[in-house]
Amino acid sequence: MPGKTAENAPSPRSEVVEARCLVAGRWRATGTRAERHGPYARRLVSAAHTADDALVDEALAYAHRSRAAVERIAPAARAT
Repeated sequence: MPGKTAENAPSPRSEVVEARCLVAGRWRATGTRAERHGPYARRLVSAAHTADDALVDEALAYAHRSRAAVERIAPAARAT
């Protein structure tokens, strides 16, 4: 059984990780956040910004505008 090394040892993070929304190629931080408390750390460990209706509408509009360009790319190339 392998032991803990510097590569696989958990890092003792004390800061809260912020997860933003990726919409239309830009990272967005909204006003609404969903906070996650770590069960072992027993403290706030991450906060995810949640998309509101306007942000979802923007993402859908961007997807519709980009559809033709994406269809021209081979599936294998899209996966990389």
